[in-house]
Parts: sequence; structure tokens; C-alpha cells
Amino acid sequence: MDANRQTHGVKVVKARKIVFFQLASIPLLAAILFAFVRLVAKTPATIIIEIAAGTLIFITAVNLILNILSIVSGKNLSFPIRTNFLLTRMLLPSSILLGRTVFSHDVLHKSFITYSNKVVNSKNAKFKGHEILLLLPRCIQNADCKNAVVRDILLCASCGKCDVSEINKIIAGTGIKAAVVTGGTQARSLLAELHPKAVIAVACERELVSGIIDSNTVYVYGLLNVRPNGPCYNTRAYMPDLKSTIDSILEK
Repeated sequence: MDANRQTHGVKVVKARKIVFFQLASIPLLAAILFAFVRLVAKTPATIIIEIAAGTLIFITAVNLILNILSIVSGKNLSFPIRTNFLLTRMLLPSSILLGRTVFSHDVLHKSFITYSNKVVNSKNAKFKGHEILLLLPRCIQNADCKNAVVRDILLCASCGKCDVSEINKIIAGTGIKAAVVTGGTQARSLLAELHPKAVIAVACERELVSGIIDSNTVYVYGLLNVRPNGPCYNTRAYMPDLKSTIDSILEK
């Protein structure tokens, strides 16, 4: 999907917004550290804190630059996933805080999701079907459906009123595990239980950002859901994005 195109109610925002504010966060954190150095009395403990904080800010800046180079070149130049997103997590609160002076929370969240996907895609990783977990929000199931498909979407009656039956067809024969979850707590529980190497998550902006940050030990591919009836009610998955994501990471 083009980064600026609105398709079926889903707008993916260019990653450069969050990159700009993450870059702006680095001098902000450096300024806070400088103030700390100037105002706090020098003791062995504070000197250690200052050195550690300065080193962390520097490594975080290097990580961001490597991520940008990876996105631009399409080559895997960045730190491993776990290290990468632990460092990204450090910059996210300050970049969101700075970004809110210009953009809405949703725009910044969409931008972060796009940025994260680009970084993960630059690693060109491939996975066997059983190593991939597809997470779907509870609201993707039709509200009038009586079948409880939470955790087991194979219980779907294939009535066609929601996207669950189509998703079952897409992943059939691939070995990909799929589950409808009620929220972040259940999603984290599934990750701990199944230990996937890659997660494809369909959700709203807030849930995706939270999930990407919390699941920093695995590759996470975040796909915004479609909300023709508003949030949290009879939502849909954008099938072209789902299919292309599976095709790009599934080991043939």
C-alpha cells in the first residue's frame, strides 16, 4: 500500500514524521543530561549515571541512523531486533511528546507503525509457517456471530459476514497459527505460550504501537485494521496487505 494512500478507511502515514521527532528527541535528551551534569553535585554515583546516560543516548542515536539507512537502502544495517526496539522504546515517549505539538496522536502512531514495519522489512527475514503467529482483534468477528472463535479461528462457521473465513483460506496449508484475542494481555500470553519468531498483528493504532514495543524479542509486522462502523465494532482486515505480508516473510 502506498504510504500516503487512503484505502478502505485505512491511512498509512509516512514514517519520516516519527523519524524527524525521534531525531529531535536526541538533542532534547542530551540537553536534559547536560542540565543534570551542571546542576547535580559530582559524586562517584552521579558520574557513573552521567557516563551511562551519555553512552545510552549516543548508542540510541547510532541505532536510529542505522535504521534510517536500512530503510533507505533496503539492506539490513541495523542492530538485532531486540536491541533495536529496546533503544527505539527509549526515544518513543519524547518523540511522541514533541510530535504532539504539530500532529495528532493517531498520526504519530500510524507513522511509528510504518517506520517499524520498514525497519523490520529491511531485515528481509523469512520464517517457516509454524514460526509465524497471526493475531486478530476480537472486533474482527461479526458482532452477531454465536461461534466463539477467540483463540481458535477454525471454529468459524464460514458465513462470510466477517473476514475470519477469508483469513482461514489465506493461511490454509501454510502452518501459520492464528488467533483472535481480546486484548494486549491475551496477546502477550499467547506469545509466551507459543514462542513465535514473527508476529503479524491486525489492530488499531494504539494496540499496534503497544504490541510492537512490548514484543521486542520477535519480528512484528503491524497492519492497521479497517473500521467501516467505527472503532471496536465489526472491523475488517485489509486483505491485500495481509496477503503481501505473508508472501514476503513465509519461507517457500
